[in-house]
Amino acid sequence: MTQVINLMSERNLWRYLQRNLCKKGLFSRIENPFYKGIPDVNYLMNGVEGWIELKYVKSFPKKELTPVSIPHYTKEQKMWHKVRYDAGGNTAIILQVDKYYFIFRQDKTALVGHLNYKALKKLADGWWVNKINFKELEQILCKKYN
Repeated sequence: MTQVINLMSERNLWRYLQRNLCKKGLFSRIENPFYKGIPDVNYLMNGVEGWIELKYVKSFPKKELTPVSIPHYTKEQKMWHKVRYDAGGNTAIILQVDKYYFIFRQDKTALVGHLNYKALKKLADGWWVNKINFKELEQILCKKYN
């Protein structure tokens, strides 16, 4: 039952991103039942191609120091991000927790699932409350790493 709720929320996150980003570039939702590690979205924007994994968690843990666990962030997904990052690819995770949105890029994707509320805010490449600033998100997604 929890998995269905999470998928519905990740779908809603995708719809939100799609409504606000698709006019800025090419965004394709990827559904691949044969390989579990491929992220949810491929994008090409401002000459930068990359991949975005979408994650949703209903709420923060009750204890402030408890990490925000993401049980549906699989080892295959973590490995996919690492291999792509090591090869110079652009990868990101957009995590929604309640009304907060966080983006982690490149090597920071390995941190997702191990950070508490304060650490999420401190270490994210960007974060927003209630709604994403899509101009900032575009800049973050299009930042090239050497």
